Amino acid sequence: MEAEKKLTEAVTTENEVKKTKFKEAETITFAIYILLSIVMFVYHELWYDEIQAYMLAKDASFHELFFVATHYEGHPPLFALLLAIFAKTGVPMDVGLRIVSFTFSIIGAYLVIFKAPFKKIVRLLIPFTFFIFYQYTVICRPYSMMFAAFMLAACFYKSRNEKPFLYILSLFLLCCCSSYGMLFAGCFCLVWVVEIFKELWGKGFFGKLFKDKRFWSLVCILIGALFILYLIYPKENAFATNFYNREHPLRALVYTLFMMPADAMITDVGFFGSLQNLSYQFVNFTPLSFGAYLMSFFIHLVVYFVTYVHRKRRIYLLAYPAFAGFAAIGYMCNHHIGITVLFFVFLMWICYDDDKIEKRSLPKGMLRLNEQYKNLTTKGAWLLLILCMGMSLLWTGVSCFNDLTHEVWYAKSLNQVFEDYDLTDYRIVTDWSYLPIKDGKIQYAYGSSADLVDEDEEEVVYYDENGEELSFFYVLNPMAPEDYYQFPTLTNFADIIAYNSEGKNYISNFNDGDDTKRYIEHNCPTRDEATEYCKSLGNQGYPEIIIGDPNILGLMGLDVTKQEYFPIYEIRIFRPYKYFLEYQRSYVYLRKDLLDSREKWPINDQYSRSTLMELLEETESAE
Repeated sequence: MEAEKKLTEAVTTENEVKKTKFKEAETITFAIYILLSIVMFVYHELWYDEIQAYMLAKDASFHELFFVATHYEGHPPLFALLLAIFAKTGVPMDVGLRIVSFTFSIIGAYLVIFKAPFKKIVRLLIPFTFFIFYQYTVICRPYSMMFAAFMLAACFYKSRNEKPFLYILSLFLLCCCSSYGMLFAGCFCLVWVVEIFKELWGKGFFGKLFKDKRFWSLVCILIGALFILYLIYPKENAFATNFYNREHPLRALVYTLFMMPADAMITDVGFFGSLQNLSYQFVNFTPLSFGAYLMSFFIHLVVYFVTYVHRKRRIYLLAYPAFAGFAAIGYMCNHHIGITVLFFVFLMWICYDDDKIEKRSLPKGMLRLNEQYKNLTTKGAWLLLILCMGMSLLWTGVSCFNDLTHEVWYAKSLNQVFEDYDLTDYRIVTDWSYLPIKDGKIQYAYGSSADLVDEDEEEVVYYDENGEELSFFYVLNPMAPEDYYQFPTLTNFADIIAYNSEGKNYISNFNDGDDTKRYIEHNCPTRDEATEYCKSLGNQGYPEIIIGDPNILGLMGLDVTKQEYFPIYEIRIFRPYKYFLEYQRSYVYLRKDLLDSREKWPINDQYSRSTLMELLEETESAE
């Protein structure tokens, strides 16, 4: 008896030690996650989407945040309203934006690390994967809310029938993140409705249904979702409704169904931008895309059989095709593919966490294959998981390193140049984004005015002393307004004013020069309205400074041969994405007759004085 008691105490002590070590590992990992996030927050420069969100929260009224901007932004108002708490009380953008985003990221990471029913190593690594850590934590957007919402929904899924309102609240938070969140929440609820109906069907069905608290929780989320849908339903003149190519949705659907799972975790087919405008480039049968098709097939296969065994197949077969179809016909950019990762984590969580449902056996064919090749399915699934986790962690490491060692956005440094050189007192215009018109039809090829150079024009290419190519335009290319569909409200480079020390808009063709409005409205005027607006800008004369491409003067109705512009600052950025950097370059141009107003311009610090003088002399002699 005494020996048995000692053995029991020894086993209990050993289990407690293991449990303590287990918690220590998770606590250390969670602390590392917080520390790395803070480091990235300190060094990461906010880019357009992040700045736009904070400027909207700061300068728009609460009525506009709730009932106007939502129709153009495509997001429910919750994220903007939370930002407004800090933005409207004077909290700096770099701080206020990160407080909101980081709060939700911490919640999501905590739940995964401490609560998810996965192997320890898997739980500890998931928060550091590329989309969850870099795209949805370091980059501050509403997707940090979506991360938290998916994990909360997974956490409460198991007890949804006993405590339905906790599960419903997590799904409602998912609805408040984006239209994609609404779609997933709707699919989860629809599957739950089927389960409830099957459970209650029979005599006295309606009586039992109306007494069931699950029914009333579903009614609540339905009302809330319909209200959110009303708030975000796009207007006819919304940017996302007009600017993207929807003429070939099947190409986009091929990507979302058969390539996106792999592209979210293993492969990279080069999708960086809008799926609707770029799908023609990679929906094909090159070796790279074939690898994405093959990897996606295996991912779908593993997910299908896991959900089949754990009786969650309905959720998978309903939600993923719905997501893929909506993404294909709607508006999707490269950062949206990370939603696939969030959904798969949710799906695996609810599969392995629900011990109340009797598991199915694998189909006979799979069982025979598994026995013949000694647990082939299990080993294959683990190999796929290692590949997915390993590649995604590699992307995180490379992207964070590139973010820390490169200038990833221009807004802060460009505004500093404008203030240091007293340029904000000049009349400043920036270029816009355009769609070319051919045979009376809009051509859906994304671009800015820099892309709209006639094929017949000879471009003069220069090189600096390091052999780097420089392309400066001095004699401008006329661009007829009738050949392009313009969106003058979508002003490029306008986010530089977010860092203005006086808190004002100093760009004359942005928001009609309203110095109190620093966010883009994302509404598209008609072609006639845009043309009239551009001509009104031209009536004000030649601007002193142009950010972007001086060829916009032709669209403003100005004679582009009467004035010349010389670059005074080169904008260089390196946008990290997965394992590569997207290099972008543009220039700030000054009207040539004003060059002598200062002895030195910022471009002198970027290039040697002799190189610039040679460029100027060569240009003048060529003329």
